[in-house]
Amino acid sequence: MQLVICDVTHVRFCSQIIVFFDKSSNNCATTTTENYMSWDKDDPTNPKTGAIKITKVPEPKSKNRDDCVLSDHLDPRNRKSDVYEATLAGKCKTLLPIIVSIDGSASMKKIPTYLQKYLHGIFDSLISQGIDCPNVMIMSHDDEHAVPPDAAFQMSGFLENKVALSRTINDDVFFTGCGGGNKGEAYHLPFYAAANHTNFKAEGKGFLFIIGDEEPYYGAGDPAKRGTSPEIALEIFGDVLDNEVPMLQSVKKAAEKYHIFVIRPLHTNNGPTQKITKAWQKLFELAGVDSDNVLEPTDTVAILPAMAYAICLTRGDNVEKLEAVLKEMGVKNLCSARATVANLMAKKHPGGAPTAPSCG
Repeated sequence: MQLVICDVTHVRFCSQIIVFFDKSSNNCATTTTENYMSWDKDDPTNPKTGAIKITKVPEPKSKNRDDCVLSDHLDPRNRKSDVYEATLAGKCKTLLPIIVSIDGSASMKKIPTYLQKYLHGIFDSLISQGIDCPNVMIMSHDDEHAVPPDAAFQMSGFLENKVALSRTINDDVFFTGCGGGNKGEAYHLPFYAAANHTNFKAEGKGFLFIIGDEEPYYGAGDPAKRGTSPEIALEIFGDVLDNEVPMLQSVKKAAEKYHIFVIRPLHTNNGPTQKITKAWQKLFELAGVDSDNVLEPTDTVAILPAMAYAICLTRGDNVEKLEAVLKEMGVKNLCSARATVANLMAKKHPGGAPTAPSCG
């Protein structure tokens, strides 16, 4: 099986380093090296290029998984039992914490790369709605069985501007591109982390977006019974647990602080499998979360505007104003994003949704 991974002593994201993952030894055997995306420090605000340039990757010197170290400030093991706080900066008045957790496994194809280039645009769409202090946290993970013992789980602090967000997701986040082929990834971890290791003081809830394409828990296991083990909680967060924390419990606790959405792109390896969608919807129903919050964009460019729509609709902000801003930002195919949130739109506008934009 060809997978994507990198020696992050040199880089934090490899788009074309092809490896074979040897589960018996937990080693990554590199076969070819091509290019990776890196933050362009000479042009940190260029909206046309997304401040991205292509750089040549040095040949990795080590093939051991243990040498694929995470960025120090994204590795929760460096902040044992710590709580990440979202705060108002400067003269800001409206705080909105947002967590974006990205499945970094191979089945996600090029979606992590796309998010690297354009996720910072979420700041512009939020500020247009009068949210002058959005705080965005990035999380990423793989599979603790394929990438033991920690699933390469990463979480940033709450980032207060789009330059910091772009630098973090381009220079520091490590998308492993592995995955264990075991029907699931470590989705329990972002819920556990959001529930137990983030905090904020703001009116209303924040937002938690999980972007991934597989089942809630490995091997179609029951998330009402399975979740974060004492071993991985201790390894990553320094938490001492008497028993495994079921994923359902973490989702319920996270939902006390965040509006939760799962984004399942239909064009990934596992996107078309509706059985997976139904499993997420069932989990949400058990947790008291609206099952329509499982969103299924049909193309990559719909992901970010769908997130902006979800925030706007949930908060009761002006949809037409948001769409005008997205158009001005050069976002294309808003109709695809609208279709992604059609059920939410119908609930928030029972008398009839605003006129749809042209599908440019």
